Parts: sequence; structure tokens; C-alpha cells
Amino acid sequence: MILFFNNSPGAFVPDSVQTGIDRIVRNTLSTLRSLRIPEKSWDGDKIQVEKQFPKWVQTGYKDYPSKVPSVDFFINYYRWLFDLEEGYGCGFYLEDLRNISNIPDRFLQGYADVIFAGQLDLDVYPELKENFRKCLLTYHRDYVRIKGTPEGMEFMLKSLFGATVAEASTLYETNIKIVTDMNSNYQTLFKLLACPFSFDVTFASP
Repeated sequence: MILFFNNSPGAFVPDSVQTGIDRIVRNTLSTLRSLRIPEKSWDGDKIQVEKQFPKWVQTGYKDYPSKVPSVDFFINYYRWLFDLEEGYGCGFYLEDLRNISNIPDRFLQGYADVIFAGQLDLDVYPELKENFRKCLLTYHRDYVRIKGTPEGMEFMLKSLFGATVAEASTLYETNIKIVTDMNSNYQTLFKLLACPFSFDVTFASP
């Protein structure tokens, strides 16, 4: 990105943390403005940076913008961050992280880590990414309440593993029989993600 400090002779050495921060802000704003990027419709402006600050900061920025440089800093930073032509080029809106249907594939692993406690590696199973996305859409509504039950196992077989046949039945207290057309390569992963740890699971073809 931008080099704010250097170790060359005569380089600025801040005498306090606040002085250093002020210098970073000034240098950043100066550098961004020196780029002379023409005004346009910026993706980063959709975040409405000003509204992310407390009311008293918003008022101060409106009345005396030069005295509240942190707002300008973040406005220009998000413009740079999300712009495909002049900046880093993230190419997505921050709001998209809240919409599972739109979230870029590279962010799905974070959701998988939360849902499956780090046990589903989508780099190892990239073919499951789209199924995982669809699974997430109804996970909290349809799965959480039946997790660990035969019904929950059927849900996971169909939504995450793409099975068209999924029948789970209890043979006795800790023994489950699964009749499914799921790819047999996923059996170990399925047991890890969807079955109680102490259960003995038997698979059969339909």
C-alpha cells in the first residue's frame, strides 16, 4: 500500500502514539488526493462511512470537516479498497457478506468453520461449495432444531452432499442405518459433520 514511515537518516520519528497516528492520517490523505482520481460513483461510498461514526463525530465532520480527518481517511480508504479500476479491486460490496446467495466463494470457508467447527475444508472439497451455500440458506431455520437426529442426517445428506435418496433410521440406541445414493467417498466426512460422535453408522445403497 502506502509507505508512511521510513528508517532513512532524518526520517520523522513520532514523539507519541497520537502524533504518529496524526502523521499517518495526514500522509494518507495527502497521498490519496495527490492521485487526482476523478470523481465518479464509488462502490465504497455505498458503505456510507459517515453514518458509521457516533452522532457527535458526524456533527463535527459536517460543521468542521478539516478537524475530523479520520472520516475522510476511511471514505477514501473504502473507495480505494473496493474500486476495480483505481484501487485494490475487491469487487464486492460489504453488504454482500450478509447475503449468502451473493457472497464470493473465497469467504465461504469462514462460514464453514463456524457451522462445522473447522471440520469442513472447502479447499479439500471444492465441489461442495455450492451445496454448502444452499445449505446455509436454510441451516438455522430447518437444521439446528433437528441436528443429530435421523431427520437432521437426512437434511444434511440432501442439502450438503447432494443425495437424492436419504433415509436414516435408528436400529438401536446408538446405531444408525443410512440408505442413500450419496457418493461413498463422503461417508467419513458425513459422519464427522452430521452424526453424534458416539454413534455407529452403517451405510447401505438404495
